[in-house]
Amino acid sequence: MSIASWLVFPILWIMSRLRGTPIIITFHTVWSNKTVSPPLRPLKKLYVSLNNAMLRAVADHEMFLSEEEKRMMGSDGYVIAHGVPTETHPNTTAKTELGYEEDEQIVIELGYVRPEKGQKEFAEMAKFIDASCVIAGGPQNTRGEEYLDIIDTSNVEVTGVLSKNEFHDWLNAADIVVLPYQTVSQSGILNWAVAYDTPIAAHELQKFVEMEVEFGLPTTFDKDNPESAGSVVNELLDREGPQEDAIEAYRVENGMTNVLEFHTDLYARVTQ
Repeated sequence: MSIASWLVFPILWIMSRLRGTPIIITFHTVWSNKTVSPPLRPLKKLYVSLNNAMLRAVADHEMFLSEEEKRMMGSDGYVIAHGVPTETHPNTTAKTELGYEEDEQIVIELGYVRPEKGQKEFAEMAKFIDASCVIAGGPQNTRGEEYLDIIDTSNVEVTGVLSKNEFHDWLNAADIVVLPYQTVSQSGILNWAVAYDTPIAAHELQKFVEMEVEFGLPTTFDKDNPESAGSVVNELLDREGPQEDAIEAYRVENGMTNVLEFHTDLYARVTQ
């Protein structure tokens, strides 16, 4: 992966030196030993280390979406918010268009199917959730297909990989978005859920627990206890306007306007 980087970034670095223009890289995701899977793990770890070293050497300034990713890269760069998307596509008839009753409650896990996302745990939780449960997404590659094969999907619907319109339809239709992730540094899906005012339940990883303390979302659960996790989701479903204030507080603190201003200020400073 990222083979083209070894050509593109050195050329970019040479051009930047010739023109006297600094390079700023914003990292959406950082590779580390945690992201390496068999086979050939030692070789892959070496490649990840070399690739990260090359990116650090090229960048004059680096921005990350979490403190954890910054530490993983071994950088002294900046940390910015992921940003809550502003371009939503409201659809009040999404549930019926997707084949559900208008008053039916729907709980989804949204995104590509892969072990890090915890779809297997979500399927186990679904046995104890009093709503229609949907894995809104599908495998992106062979690894994801092999993972899906070991999941008991008797209690969930699996949509397959979504188109852009389908992605937004499921966000419109969902009553709860569940994130039973194995690891997390930042979550684009969480920010999309906030954009659509959809309550969020998530595995009690450190990042999510810190967010719950600061903002009141997501509501955390233990993914290794499916019955207890299902109860947490059911409680959210039973509440009137769950996380309404928390969603607004998070949106204010992590709005896309703030992200844009941070980028703009940094670019202005380093190009003066």
